Amino acid sequence: MKIAGCVITKNEEENIKRCIESYKDIVDEIIVVDTGSSDNTVEIAKQLGAKVYHYEWHNDFAAAKNYALSLTKADWIIFLDADEFFAEGHCFNVKKYITLLHRGEKYDGICCRMANIEENGEIKNYIVQVRIFRNRPDIRYENSIHEQISKKSGDLKVFFVDKEDILIYHTGYSSDVGTTKAERNLKLLLKLEEKGNLPIYFNVYLSDCYITLKDWDKAIIYAERHISGGKSFIGYNIKPYINIIYAMIQRKDDAELIIEKITEFIKKFSDNPTFYMFMADILYEEKRYTEAFEFYKKTVELNEKYNGIEINLAVNKKHYLYYKMGYIYYLSNDYENAFTYLIESLKENKYFVPTFMLLYMLVKYNSLEEKFMLFNSIYDLQKEDDVSFLTKAFAILKERDLLTYYEGIWIKKYDRKDLTIAYTLFSSGLYEKALEKFMEAYNSGLVNDELTSITLAAYILSGYDYCSGHNVNDFKDENKRFLELLFNSDYKKVPKEFNTIYLNVLKQIINVADDESLNRYLALAQFFEKPVWKDIFDIMIDNRMYASVLGICDYLYSLKSQGMDLQVEESELIFYMGLCYFKMERYLEAKEMFSLAKDRGYKDNDLKEFILWTNLYLQKMQI
Repeated sequence: MKIAGCVITKNEEENIKRCIESYKDIVDEIIVVDTGSSDNTVEIAKQLGAKVYHYEWHNDFAAAKNYALSLTKADWIIFLDADEFFAEGHCFNVKKYITLLHRGEKYDGICCRMANIEENGEIKNYIVQVRIFRNRPDIRYENSIHEQISKKSGDLKVFFVDKEDILIYHTGYSSDVGTTKAERNLKLLLKLEEKGNLPIYFNVYLSDCYITLKDWDKAIIYAERHISGGKSFIGYNIKPYINIIYAMIQRKDDAELIIEKITEFIKKFSDNPTFYMFMADILYEEKRYTEAFEFYKKTVELNEKYNGIEINLAVNKKHYLYYKMGYIYYLSNDYENAFTYLIESLKENKYFVPTFMLLYMLVKYNSLEEKFMLFNSIYDLQKEDDVSFLTKAFAILKERDLLTYYEGIWIKKYDRKDLTIAYTLFSSGLYEKALEKFMEAYNSGLVNDELTSITLAAYILSGYDYCSGHNVNDFKDENKRFLELLFNSDYKKVPKEFNTIYLNVLKQIINVADDESLNRYLALAQFFEKPVWKDIFDIMIDNRMYASVLGICDYLYSLKSQGMDLQVEESELIFYMGLCYFKMERYLEAKEMFSLAKDRGYKDNDLKEFILWTNLYLQKMQI
């Protein structure tokens, strides 16, 4: 019994070594059919012992793969794409199963799971594929694109092996390369459609292309065509339904329509966690938190026991699901359960930033010793990645004492130096020194929203006056104009193009600025063409600045009562006042404000949630 490894290539120098090395120890020969590489693919393949053949490309994947099959007389074929590879050690299981199946004639191939992954190794989902099969003249590939192995003399009979024994990783549709492949595939698929040669089950592939290219209307059209065709596609039957929901969400369809459609799909795929997670997310976005929690909980329960072959988008989302459940508990002031779920989330993925940030906010006012004990129990200071994460996280949070501690380890133990030094200076109130370092990075071309906003924040808090001659020529035009507006006391209206910059800078200064500087910055909010007050309240509430928000709302409410147009509804101000009372655990006052907000016409769903939670707390207090 002989085994051959086959692969077709074109400019795969980044992938080919990993692919071949994942199975070369069990094959008798390696066949590489190159379709026109201009990089080092061929040379690398030859160094790995492959026989390399050249094939003129005709926009036909099946033809190229069948040519590769014609070049070997091996009994069994392993045919991976160049961007696929076996999990470490799994190739030996491949040989074990091939040896077992070779003794009989019942099975033509092996079907196993494939994990689609990002370049960082994060698993997006699992699908099933046949990549291992007998080498027979009647077993060949068909279809010029999305080629599949088939048997001319009947149905291809495959033996299914679960991922614990054989798992293939696939990087080819990670986010950074997906668009290029989608554009390529779309052209080939549309040619087939134009000629009338498009199989009915290829409509989902067209839908996939349009999803990647963000053409939501066409993504839905082709997904619905696939469904109406009635063709079963093992392991991929759920995909057109997923595409429909995803496209509806991205297209910003009415939430009730999306919920109705998800409900329909849950009935069809009742044991698959995917649509329960979709439902939880849409309910969460609609601020229907109690209902959302139950669907997150159901998703977790189904995830634990789901072993079907259909795509499960929740498969690697345990940390996300626990985070959302923890956040809902946090909103409801159930901090004990919030803490439990956030810790569980970090056990699943300790580098998940949203969970970390919320956990910090939960313990923000605990003693420094308690915070050290907590974070040191989760992270290993003997691991560089852990120290790096903590240092960068506390730099973003502007938590001076914790940042100084972990930065010290970062520098002394691992000899690492980066912009965290500037963040430490910024967090310590040394804004001018921080500004110098941020400007160095800014001018070096490392510009992103985070660096831009922290640099602007350092400039503003340094007390520099743009009009007094300080040099800000290194700032981009948009940022220079923002500073002009900020320091111009004669401004009348701030264009909406500056909303994002303004709010990003606020996030940087909110935990470090003194009251005078912060109030001066907040005063600019009343001049924005597009209102920013609600965004400001949300940022401040996220930072547990409830008393400050309460004071601002009370002040704005009094001005509005005098007839001033403040671009924020009276009912919204009253709701935020109720929310602050709730978070301060002053439930009687919260109840009064929520009742008044309802009377004044506040319509968002979160009002119902907070009224429910408030009443529950008052019942417990027997008030």
